Amino acid sequence: MVKVKTIGMIEKNAKNEPTVKAHADLKNGTIFVISNGVTAYPTEGTSGSHQTKDLYIALNSGSGDERFTDFTIKKDDFVNGFLLRAWENQEIIFDESHIEYGENQSYSSLDVGTKLVATSNGKFKIESSVTNYGIYFEITEKLQFNGNAVSAKIVIN
Repeated sequence: MVKVKTIGMIEKNAKNEPTVKAHADLKNGTIFVISNGVTAYPTEGTSGSHQTKDLYIALNSGSGDERFTDFTIKKDDFVNGFLLRAWENQEIIFDESHIEYGENQSYSSLDVGTKLVATSNGKFKIESSVTNYGIYFEITEKLQFNGNAVSAKIVIN
């Protein structure tokens, strides 16, 4: 699951794009870019091509018991996409189902100060060098939220 750390992030400075449609079934909390009115997974940063700062996160509101699960936003459904750079220096909280671990990595690999970036499948991953990324996420706290989770500050690079 994913949530904003403070309600003010939604009330006061959210940049919401509610007219975009899902290009595929998306787990709520997926990171994406917008291409021709539909979502697309972001490309990862490389030395030849930096990842964009225009990353969005899908935060649809579920109904009923769905509100308490990582529900799926179906292909062609509208997505409430929130522009992450509008939340610079603020934090989001997400459980480890949204983290893609590399070989020999696990929740124990995460510490306060660990940097995460968006992957090409809309999740987060550990990245030691964030030079080629427009946005990265710095872990500020490890906690329990739907299991193992982290709170991460959104940093514009």
